[in-house]
Amino acid sequence: MREKCGLVGIKSYRNENVIPKVIYCLRALQHRGQEAWGIAIANREPFRREGLVTDDPKALKYVYDNYKASTSLGHVRYSTVGKSNIKNAQPLPIGKEFFIIHNGTICNVDDLASEVKEDFILPDWANDTYIVGCRLLQLLRKRGFDWYSALEDLITELNGAYNFIFLTKDNNIYALRDERGFRPLCLGYHRESESYIVASESCALDVVDANLIRDINPGEVIKLDKDGLSSIQLVKSDFHAHCSFEYIY
Repeated sequence: MREKCGLVGIKSYRNENVIPKVIYCLRALQHRGQEAWGIAIANREPFRREGLVTDDPKALKYVYDNYKASTSLGHVRYSTVGKSNIKNAQPLPIGKEFFIIHNGTICNVDDLASEVKEDFILPDWANDTYIVGCRLLQLLRKRGFDWYSALEDLITELNGAYNFIFLTKDNNIYALRDERGFRPLCLGYHRESESYIVASESCALDVVDANLIRDINPGEVIKLDKDGLSSIQLVKSDFHAHCSFEYIY
């Protein structure tokens, strides 16, 4: 059952610092990943630590004091591909363009790596999350950084169960759920801070007094940018699959 990860992405349209909410959400999702955790804000190195979110009070204080932003990602990890170490902790930076967080497993990662190696030198620790991020960057360059087109290309190449959330250098968030909806991903709203929240489970919304809007549809991309919330259905599948352990979680 240790094959889950917890994802959260928050964007406030009142320009409120969302870092405390990201931390609270990660604590609510701690059952999904207890090996490592991390947060990211645009144009800075991510903050990542092994262990539980609550293991190191000094690390938490450092985050609260030094990471302030109206848009942020957070991740708690159980390892599926890649060793349980700080190199594989997420969020992972992909060049200077975006951060990536992931829940799931990509089965055809070797095929993707072959494509990626044409433009990137992969480190020996490169896991499926990092390889997918590099492949997406290739597709973005090919598509003139049209995110919807690049993600549409990407989703046709991926084989596996996955949710991804991306944070761009321009403070935009994209959240993608695979076309079969194997892993959960939901959308919520925090009225007081005018924040949209994307999270693996609705318990992350409850802990910050946010309201559940709906589940993100299989094959859908949610975009949060300066103009607000938008979405597009990239692909539809007549066949949906769900992990039975998610209901136990």
